[in-house]
Amino acid sequence: MSFEEIMSKEWYSVFWKTKVYEPNQICYRTVDQIKDKVYFVKEGYLLVQTVNREGELISTEILDENSLINLEVLMEDTNEWNLPAFIQYQVVSLEDVVVYEMDKEFFLSHLYVDPRKYHKLFEKVITQLLKIFLAYTLSNDRTSFKVAWALFRLSTTVGKKREGGIVEFPRYVTQTFISQFAQAGLARTNEEIQLLYQKGVFLHRKRLVLDQNKLLNHLKSQFLTEYSVL
Repeated sequence: MSFEEIMSKEWYSVFWKTKVYEPNQICYRTVDQIKDKVYFVKEGYLLVQTVNREGELISTEILDENSLINLEVLMEDTNEWNLPAFIQYQVVSLEDVVVYEMDKEFFLSHLYVDPRKYHKLFEKVITQLLKIFLAYTLSNDRTSFKVAWALFRLSTTVGKKREGGIVEFPRYVTQTFISQFAQAGLARTNEEIQLLYQKGVFLHRKRLVLDQNKLLNHLKSQFLTEYSVL
């Protein structure tokens, strides 16, 4: 049974509700300490932001369709990790977003009866963790690495795909947005974008349209081995 089929049953409405957000709205914050709800992204893109050592918000991940928010509430022993004290983050909508707010036990009960959903959930989480891990690994590396990887992550999520591997970014993906997502300085990010434009990775500077195949080749030539899964 799909989530859409689950939501269509009227009596289930006591366990879930649909929430709609406009761009730049805060959809979730760990400081609210919501312990009985899990949020399932039905439609749209969201940005995960956390606080760095200087107390500034930094962007760490893009959430898309079928992503889960407040995933940590599914832990069996929540006393082992005091997550709000360990790390604080918030989730902000990048565009119009539809999210299902579900009772945690209700959500788990439907995963139990369909192991395939468990598998898809774990697959999604593992992929997310791998992306975050690589971004963290590159956080102290050269700006060229960080910007290229940030562009690849954005192109595979919020980028609008065209024929021939061409990707156009939505308006909110500005050079400032890219620098924040790459955790790099704005001036250095602009320099890297200019270099990628000269190499033919970017087809347009102002509209930020790129050739994803050329970007991938650039990434591989920079720091990925021939055995990469990309």
